[in-house]
Amino acid sequence: MPDSRIVHVGFDDPPRLAKGAKNDDEAMPFYRRVRDEIRTFVLTLPDSIIHSEERPMSTIKVFDPPMCCSTGVCGPEVNPRLVQFAADLAWFSGQDFKVERYTLSQQPEMFMKHAVVLEAINAGGTNALPIVMVDDQVVSQRGYPSREQLAAKTGLIPAGSP
Repeated sequence: MPDSRIVHVGFDDPPRLAKGAKNDDEAMPFYRRVRDEIRTFVLTLPDSIIHSEERPMSTIKVFDPPMCCSTGVCGPEVNPRLVQFAADLAWFSGQDFKVERYTLSQQPEMFMKHAVVLEAINAGGTNALPIVMVDDQVVSQRGYPSREQLAAKTGLIPAGSP
């Protein structure tokens, strides 16, 4: 059909995520997280399809503190929040968002180009990071927002939605 549109979004596999769980109580958060991701996707799908031609592509910019990489899998310990946030940003890329991510230790010039980011660092040091911006407006500072929080800030999920 000429007017049809195929949308594909990959979700993590809960059994694979919960592989190291010792019991159902330890495994359940992985299943719930994927369930919630699918729910968020389903809730935002109609709006993203209907309005994708109407709204210009938004840009999400993330200014990370100094670290070797932003994946969360480097170093001696895996940071599950960074791993989840990286997956969330990949999801937003699939929702027609441009995602830009900068790490202070690797792209300091990008921090200098954004006055609001530079001001935050001058005022609070690297404790002001991470800073997340949507279309050059700060939507989160000093922590990574959840997918649902960021979706609400971008307008994918109207504020107050269940």
